[in-house]
Amino acid sequence: MITIKKERVGGKVYREYELDTPYNRVLRASETNEEKAQALQDRKAALCYLEFEKQIVFLVRRLDEVHRKKYNPEPEDEE
Repeated sequence: MITIKKERVGGKVYREYELDTPYNRVLRASETNEEKAQALQDRKAALCYLEFEKQIVFLVRRLDEVHRKKYNPEPEDEE
């Protein structure tokens, strides 16, 4: 984030930021030629964010399960 503007109102300072993604910054960089830019655009177009979300949810549940087993184990039946 880059600060665009700062304004003081009374005792409070309000800041306005320019939000930009790393992807956009790389595309604007002088080192990025047309070939690299096209490869990045193709790669981004091929991404499936729904699949990423499903995988993240699965991994978070798995992590929670492993944590619970380690720190809050189920009591074993002693007969």
